[in-house]
Amino acid sequence: MKYSKLYYLLVFLSIAFVISSCVKEADLIQVDPNVDTEGSFWKTGDDALKGVNAAYGSLLTDGTYMRSTPLLLDLKGDDCRSQSPWGAMFNVGRFNSSVADAAIYGWAFETYYQGVARANQVLDNVPLIEMDQALKDRILGQAYFLRGLYFFHAVNMFKSVPLPLNGDEIYNPQKSNEEGWAQVISDFEMAANLLPRSYNEVSGLDAGQIGRATKGSALAYLGKAQLFINDFPNAKDSFKKVIDLNVYSLVPNYRDNFTDAYDILNNFYKEGYILNSFNGLDFDYPILSKSIREGGANLQEIIYLFELDNRTKDLFFDLNNLLTSDRLVFWDK
Repeated sequence: MKYSKLYYLLVFLSIAFVISSCVKEADLIQVDPNVDTEGSFWKTGDDALKGVNAAYGSLLTDGTYMRSTPLLLDLKGDDCRSQSPWGAMFNVGRFNSSVADAAIYGWAFETYYQGVARANQVLDNVPLIEMDQALKDRILGQAYFLRGLYFFHAVNMFKSVPLPLNGDEIYNPQKSNEEGWAQVISDFEMAANLLPRSYNEVSGLDAGQIGRATKGSALAYLGKAQLFINDFPNAKDSFKKVIDLNVYSLVPNYRDNFTDAYDILNNFYKEGYILNSFNGLDFDYPILSKSIREGGANLQEIIYLFELDNRTKDLFFDLNNLLTSDRLVFWDK
């Protein structure tokens, strides 16, 4: 019995020793030196530029301009409809989306807030970086513009939505539709004050880059937001500022928006394109290949790239013959 008690005592002491000598949980959390973290990132102007580039990345997803957002906007008009057998898409144009299937509208909602979160990281961290002030202002202006754009769609489509303005709060309450539009307008106003007229007029890491938000982008969306809340006098002023930039002009013949009569990339829509790589080819968003920019894409190339069904092929050939006889120069949506 005496030895039995001693045995149990030794076992107890051994267990206590092992437990007390275990590594603390905090000691097990180690930073991978090969991966950037919030603590190791946001140090240089290059980091700031990469950060805002990530905020642009949310524009090209199934939830935004690659798919869901054009569907949510266009299918509710009187001039567009969907023949898709997929209910989530088909019902968008019939104002009959179901909470039982969050595809399309749910993807859009999710991605808007992904973009907002990325823009907020820029707005939280870039002001603390010691870097060229002009470049910093442009990057912050882009972040305000992108957050305003994501909020614009969220407020327009979903009305009363959360408005997270920094990365500190995980849970954000719904705000009224009026508060939403006020935030959208505030972000576009901030962007317009910080952004350049053109990136050909700046120096630095972003000099000459096409596709970044400009003063004209911010003013145009500011005017559109003001229209949406029936603030017509201020909308008029905003659009007048766009005109006064002397950057934009209308195509003399509307039909030429869909032909190769004008160099659309260089003369009219510089801000509308974000260079992307798709299937090994350079693509301008939405779907504008390098070959199209250089004078037209062979119709077979488009059919091959997008694996079109026979019915859609027929539509493409009809449109191709109508517009350019043998070249399809622009395909949007």
